[in-house]
Amino acid sequence: MIITGKIRRLLAVLACLGMLAAGIAPAQPGPATDDVDLERYRTIVYVSASGGRDAARGGTKERPWASIGYALDRIDRSARPVAVLVAAGLYEEHGIEMAEQVDLYGGYDPETWARDVWKHRTILDGGERGRVLVAADRSRLDGFEVTGGVVRGKGAGILVDGVSPVLSNNFFTGNRTLGPEDWAPQYLHETAHDGGAVYCRNGGNPRIVQNVFHGNRTENGRGAAIAYDGRCGGEISDNVFVGNVAGTDDPMRSSDGGAISVFRWSSPTISGNVVLGNAAVNRNDGGGIFVALWSSAKVRDNLVVDNEAGDDAGGLFVGGQEHRYDAPLDPLPDAQDFYVEVTGNRFFGNRNSSRNSGATRITMETRGRVARNIAALNHGFYVQRSEIEAVNNTILEDTRFIETKAGLGPGRFSDNIVLGAFELDADPVVTSSLFRDGFPGDGNRKGVPEFIDDGMALRVLAASWSRQDYQTTLTVAEPVAPAALENRVVRSGDRWGVVHAAAGTTITVWGDLSDAAEVDVLPTYRQKPSSPGFGLGADARRPAYEPRRVNKAIELLEQGQPVYYQSAYGGYREGLALADTWADYIVYNMEHNPLDFALLREFMQGLVDAGPTPSGHRTPAVIVVLPLLGIDEGTVLDGSWMIQQALAQGVHGVHLAKAQDPAAVRRFVQAARYSIHEQAADELGEGLRGWGSHLFASQVWGLDREEYLRRADVWPLNPDGEIMLGVKLEDQQALANAEATLAVPGIAFAEHGPRDLGLSFGYLEGRADPPLPPEVVAAGDRVLELARRRGIHFLDNVLPDNVEAQIDRGVMIGAGSVKAAAEVGRAYTKREMPW
Repeated sequence: MIITGKIRRLLAVLACLGMLAAGIAPAQPGPATDDVDLERYRTIVYVSASGGRDAARGGTKERPWASIGYALDRIDRSARPVAVLVAAGLYEEHGIEMAEQVDLYGGYDPETWARDVWKHRTILDGGERGRVLVAADRSRLDGFEVTGGVVRGKGAGILVDGVSPVLSNNFFTGNRTLGPEDWAPQYLHETAHDGGAVYCRNGGNPRIVQNVFHGNRTENGRGAAIAYDGRCGGEISDNVFVGNVAGTDDPMRSSDGGAISVFRWSSPTISGNVVLGNAAVNRNDGGGIFVALWSSAKVRDNLVVDNEAGDDAGGLFVGGQEHRYDAPLDPLPDAQDFYVEVTGNRFFGNRNSSRNSGATRITMETRGRVARNIAALNHGFYVQRSEIEAVNNTILEDTRFIETKAGLGPGRFSDNIVLGAFELDADPVVTSSLFRDGFPGDGNRKGVPEFIDDGMALRVLAASWSRQDYQTTLTVAEPVAPAALENRVVRSGDRWGVVHAAAGTTITVWGDLSDAAEVDVLPTYRQKPSSPGFGLGADARRPAYEPRRVNKAIELLEQGQPVYYQSAYGGYREGLALADTWADYIVYNMEHNPLDFALLREFMQGLVDAGPTPSGHRTPAVIVVLPLLGIDEGTVLDGSWMIQQALAQGVHGVHLAKAQDPAAVRRFVQAARYSIHEQAADELGEGLRGWGSHLFASQVWGLDREEYLRRADVWPLNPDGEIMLGVKLEDQQALANAEATLAVPGIAFAEHGPRDLGLSFGYLEGRADPPLPPEVVAAGDRVLELARRRGIHFLDNVLPDNVEAQIDRGVMIGAGSVKAAAEVGRAYTKREMPW
């Protein structure tokens, strides 16, 4: 396509408005197309099923080999590390022996060698003739579809035997283990052929991250997707497990863990996964996740949805002791050797045959901590014969805490919410919890929690299921802000899903909802501040930090800490979603979006209703960008009503675009102040905000009206003020007057607006990150120096790889809405306030 100058200018404008990224961007978890740093490899070889040939002097981009096995046999392993780049196509190979320090990367276009693991599927098909791969130590498998592995043994997709590979950004689908021949053990619960897709044994420590596991099976064996056995560790994080089934032909109950099984002194971290619609059938346990035999797993922040067990624990089974019939049971290990952590998980719609432990069953002398979990619409929450500290859980169903055994401590059950029957037949200390039916004990209360109404019913206009991607694409009648949908659980009739991404009226969902005419988005089960359970349960926010200010951004800047923002535009539901944002403040952009103060008011109310923030502030700070240009005094004076309206909705600051004229900036500051504040009034004039503008705003800030009036002033001109005003010096006219503009009292921060400034200098790229045109770089340096002289904070874009240098340079407000950059920057400046 030929791009004309006119089209280039349009693209630059769209980039400036942030519209080029309006398509659906992948959200965690699941595969992503990660950049491959080829410079770290001594050797790079190429494989292409369509254009390659297994012959001598091949393996180059121009003459790739045709098969992976041939490539691994021919590469010079003395020149390691080696990267093997494999083009999209079908590779009918099995028994591939990976090699140490040899990394396999798939997802490449065979013509251009551009990489996209979703679009350019690189398929390793075992053809049901055996195991597909055997892992090696310090190796990587990234960007492949591993399918068709069938073995009468363990690990049909890949075997990890005492080694520590990385398995990332892959699709494991349709792999299965066959049961042992003549399977007729004397006892139930024997070990059979585990690991339909992945089997790890003998102390292996793999990193299994950002993969999809779909349709994997075991006939007889634990862990249809992943099975660990024998002191294995590592990480199982940010994966998606959909429709895996353990025990399809198992009469002996030896197939626990529909998705994941962790067994025999293993201790992985299982975090951030979507575990959806898996099953352990034929009276097996743990439809989603199974942890047993003294395995100290850390099960954190997973979404466990619509899983089914033929016996116990639809979602998660945890056990210490194993079923043992022909030998004495083990003594209870010490706490430092055996301690399970189940924290921050969400259990929805899981079920088991006896309808008593749909969410969890924790049993058989388990010792551990169960905290900050949410369980709703399951068949019960069950703790039995275990030493458990259960705190800050929201359990919206029947709960059982029963039995004990010699050697177990009493356990603790506190600060929980139980909206269902509560059965206690053990001796934990039960305190400070809210029970629907009441319960005796110190600090316990009777009541029903009041939750924020953030569930949604979405009318579906069209639905399309992709068997290749394991997702449904829904077109809904009304657009919903992506922040309000990210990783939310949805349901249509008896079908469940988890939102992967959203943009406009298009939503992609893990799971098959192809028949949906309407989709219900489940609520998040966060409580209203008026709820009798507020401060208890999974959404309790009890920061040790005590806020000193209303405006978190000002508080941090006064401590010498840089701050970071996230952009937003939306109403009540987006406010609910962003109340616990990772950012220090929110930029609410009405410069290029419709000017809608009613929508802004709803957004602020959503922040209040879902607050406080993790740092204890009532809401994040919110700074509004208006379609008001500081091009001259009259323009700002005529448009000052917009400043008044924005502040009346309870925001904490305003950012002025195109600040060309110092006189316009003085009117900008004047419009943001009440007349009771006298600092620099001789230069700025009497404040223009009027009585009545504080009524709703004071409620947002959580102050009485008089206190709001006292503190609703511009900082740092008024040291007690809570309002931040910023200016954008984003064209050559603004640069010419920059020194006089930044001398106006009442300005807290300034930026040089690299995108618009680039346009002003005739550049059409619309860039905000390096490399920038030299004129833009010079302008930024000049604005930074002028701001430093005036005690004004400088705003500029930051990325993970430059944020430390930007801080050293003097950037105190990190722009760009990049969470990873904020995390790096906060660590660099040793931030102590909760993020």
